[in-house]
Amino acid sequence: MALKFSTGLVDAVALDKSFKEAVEGASAAGFYIDIYTGTRPATPDAAATGTKLARFTAASAAKMHLASTVTAGVIAKDATEVWGGTGLANGTAGYYRLVTSSDDGTTTSTTAVRVDGVIATSGGDMNMSSTTIAIGAPLLINTATFTIPGG
Repeated sequence: MALKFSTGLVDAVALDKSFKEAVEGASAAGFYIDIYTGTRPATPDAAATGTKLARFTAASAAKMHLASTVTAGVIAKDATEVWGGTGLANGTAGYYRLVTSSDDGTTTSTTAVRVDGVIATSGGDMNMSSTTIAIGAPLLINTATFTIPGG
């Protein structure tokens, strides 16, 4: 699989921001990761499809952040943060959408900063031990990395 970056993210990086600065937003506000059923949209510029199953946040519903170091184009989650969530609906996870604090990802936008990835038990952009999510079930992301494509 391969991550898909929105036009807003690509433009921000092309103009003057790092990937970290673009996804964390102004003053390192942070981001969220939403989990949806079904197949991811053709592009992150499109409105989210499927049922929203969960939202991952840092502890106490805070926004999430990335590490301050990168190795060979790979940046990880901030190791000091715990990324977790609770099931909002019952269903099978199909894809995730990273959204900034100023975007809920549900509308069409060519300026919003978003990342979409496929969810699977192996071989996905996000691998989960089980793709089944239940209402009220606790969810946790122990490790996370984002690979920026290179030439």
